[in-house]
Amino acid sequence: MRIRRREVLHSNDLLTIETMPSWSDISLALYKEFSEQYLIPTIFRYYLENGEIIDVRFEEWAIYHILGIQHIT
Repeated sequence: MRIRRREVLHSNDLLTIETMPSWSDISLALYKEFSEQYLIPTIFRYYLENGEIIDVRFEEWAIYHILGIQHIT
């Protein structure tokens, strides 16, 4: 999916876009929506060459704090 100017992005669009969106195409509310739908409920599992397995979880409070969106309702 290519981004056209003035097109409103939705959280699922961030999974399929082919080019980096400009800052004006993204809002903090969009980041929050994306985090709630895709990051927070998902465990990202990495298998290392040495046999170790690392699970990465995004905690709600932490991702909101990192993105600076903890006060957006």
